[in-house]
Amino acid sequence: RYVGESKNFNRPKRFPDAFHALAAGRELHLDSHKLFKPVLINHICNIIAHHINHHLQAQTILNVGTDKTTTFYELMVDIAKTVGLDMKLTSFNYYVE
Repeated sequence: RYVGESKNFNRPKRFPDAFHALAAGRELHLDSHKLFKPVLINHICNIIAHHINHHLQAQTILNVGTDKTTTFYELMVDIAKTVGLDMKLTSFNYYVE
């Protein structure tokens, strides 16, 4: 699963919609059981740019991933802490999809 935001995509999006709800202090219902390995879209772009700039002639399959396994609930809690949101003002609930 890729994590990022695009201003040109106007349909519901799990990560940006949850982040905006989090920033607004709205209650969130997040999956706390299903595991995934999120990859920041900026990191993928940097890897592709590096490949274009240094290995353009090589026919390479780029397998981009991360070692960290998390739940969507844990990801949003980590983000809330990182951006300095007051966790007392944010209501997190979790559910199983």
